[in-house]
Amino acid sequence: IWTLYEKGRNYHRLTGIYTDTDRNYRMYNGNQWGGAKLGDVEPVQKNFIKPIVKYKVGVVHDNLYAINYSSMNFENKEFRKEAEKICEMLNKKAARIWEKDKLDFKGRRITKDAAINDEGIMYVNYDLDNQTPLNEIIKKNDIYYGNENDDDIQNQPYILIRKRMPVANAVELALREGLSEDKIEDVIRGDNDTFEESGEAAKQELDNMVTVVTKMYKKKGTVHFSMATRWVEIKKDKDSGLTYYPVAHVNWEEKEGSARGEGEVRFLTPNQIEVNKTEMRRILTVKYQAYPQKIVNKEKVSNPSALNQVGGNIYVKGGMSVDDVSKVVSTLPPAQMSPDVKQLQEDLIQVTRDLAGAGDIATGQVNPEDASGRAILAVQQASMSPMTEQKESYKNFIEDLAKIWLDMIIVYSQDGIKLEEEVTDPQTGEVTTQLVDVPQTALQELQAT
Repeated sequence: IWTLYEKGRNYHRLTGIYTDTDRNYRMYNGNQWGGAKLGDVEPVQKNFIKPIVKYKVGVVHDNLYAINYSSMNFENKEFRKEAEKICEMLNKKAARIWEKDKLDFKGRRITKDAAINDEGIMYVNYDLDNQTPLNEIIKKNDIYYGNENDDDIQNQPYILIRKRMPVANAVELALREGLSEDKIEDVIRGDNDTFEESGEAAKQELDNMVTVVTKMYKKKGTVHFSMATRWVEIKKDKDSGLTYYPVAHVNWEEKEGSARGEGEVRFLTPNQIEVNKTEMRRILTVKYQAYPQKIVNKEKVSNPSALNQVGGNIYVKGGMSVDDVSKVVSTLPPAQMSPDVKQLQEDLIQVTRDLAGAGDIATGQVNPEDASGRAILAVQQASMSPMTEQKESYKNFIEDLAKIWLDMIIVYSQDGIKLEEEVTDPQTGEVTTQLVDVPQTALQELQAT
């Protein structure tokens, strides 16, 4: 496992995934002068990347989504009625999972990750006690594909997921898997292996942490799992029985030959840097040249400090007459700056936003007195049409998630699963909810989609 992890890590370093991730989030969050040596100059910036990303993520999530299962078993007509009832109960369970696990919020986070850093990823675990899938957001840095050129996760030869966890948690996990305490003490140790962490803040850790890698691969159609640290295999290879890798992702934009896609921030960055540099040059020009500057012959003035006092008396030396004061104290007139500089900066921002499909009209920043509301709305709706691809990508992500949930529910319900069913009292008409035992065979027979 660790050999495969090192192979994946070397590929990530070669392709710049780690450094790109830090830069993309830094540019989005507003730390756009990171690493620059500015001396006493304040790092002024005009961040147009964040509003572009926020607008586009908002467009993707302008609808609410839900999961709806239906049975594809049309051959068994006697089973159809029961199949419809089971699907209704599965829909209710999916809605409960969605609400309890805050999938609206997590879905937006996934889409935002994709917009900023190419790819948003969800890893699904399973709570056996409550018979419920658990959905965890994974960062792009922490997942390694066996084939980095294929964006179909289910086609991957293997997948590795890297996680930093406290040493105490890793030891507890190893003990649950049957490793002896003597062996664990020597091989599970904390490290400072944080270069691969997503974001600069994550590289500073408070606790004693260790890297744990989970490997999954398919053999004869089912997913196998194992887990290891650098020096010991914590969890031996085991067949889970699952058909799908419990991983779903959103690629913001397709990138030919890449499993990772292409985000929004990377190619906005050069324009953003140039805008910030231009802003800084304008500020420095104003700071050093836009105000009148005094020129003083200190040898002829006995109290130079008075020059900086409002209404102060200035005493000259050598019997100089008042008429000759201009030879002692004078001022340089302020320099004029070309208006082309300001125009260039504003054009850079506006053209970049327009080409990104997030200009003033698209985002609704239009004076309503200049155009009718209907006209503005029509232009906004037309400007959203290029976002159809991202919306479809997110819907595919939800479908993949629904398939993974159903796969887990079926595989891990060997003794059946309790689902909620609404029952109407024929006499009173009162609707109540009761738990119904649904056998694994019935879930399999559904052939649900």
